[in-house]
Amino acid sequence: MNEKSHSNHLLLLIVATVCLSTSGPLGKFIDMPTPVIIWWRSILALIILFFFCVFRGINLKVNNKKDRFTFLLLLY
Repeated sequence: MNEKSHSNHLLLLIVATVCLSTSGPLGKFIDMPTPVIIWWRSILALIILFFFCVFRGINLKVNNKKDRFTFLLLLY
C-alpha cells in the first residue's frame, strides 16, 4: 500500500469517527423530538450515500427479479 492511499484511509477513518461520536451530543442538545432527528439524519445519510455512489460510479440497479422482491420486502 502506498503512502497516499494510507493517508486517505486514515482521513476517512477520522471523518467516520467524528460523525459517529457527535451523534450523542447532537441528540442531546438539539431541541427536537427524537423521531424527527432520526428522520433527518436518515435523509441526510441517504443523500450523502447516493452522491457517493454516483461519484464512485457504483451501479444501484437491481437486475434480478428475485432480488427485487427481497429489496421490496426489506422496505417494510
